[in-house]
Amino acid sequence: MAADQGNVNAMVKYGLMRHNGAGIVHDKEEAAEYFKKAVEKDDPEAMYYYGNVLEERSISSEFQNDKKEAAKYYKTAADKGNTRAMIKYGRMLYCGDGVDKNVEEAASYFKKAAEKDDTSGMLYYGMVLESGSGVPENKEEAARYYKTAADRGDPNAMFNYGNLLYQNDDRKEAAKYFKL
Repeated sequence: MAADQGNVNAMVKYGLMRHNGAGIVHDKEEAAEYFKKAVEKDDPEAMYYYGNVLEERSISSEFQNDKKEAAKYYKTAADKGNTRAMIKYGRMLYCGDGVDKNVEEAASYFKKAAEKDDTSGMLYYGMVLESGSGVPENKEEAARYYKTAADRGDPNAMFNYGNLLYQNDDRKEAAKYFKL
């Protein structure tokens, strides 16, 4: 099998199949093993998925420390350009979940994801801009990020953009985004 021969992409794909039970027996522990093998080859996508496995396990009391470990993998993957990890790590920073709370750093990760054209990054960065959490409040800039994400189909961004329009008395345009 390609994963056992050292193919990183195969390790990640097989790990996902095992984790999700996609066409094969569901086995989260084996999935974690394959993600970890790919992590050892410095693969950012594997770091993200391995972080997910650790975060899921942290719900159980016997694995409480796994959330902190998950944060380390998310940060490394984020710093290597993985936008989903940027969002996950940013959310952990924003809430102080598994890491020390740092809204400024969270905003920075959301912005990086947004700048890489990630719709979720645009939504989260718009949210911190709108509220002034970790960055100076800038509702016009928040609206720009929301609109871009909304026009790409993100329903939360549609609502947030519509809400800003509504607050600015542009009810007709707000209704359009609420209805989408």
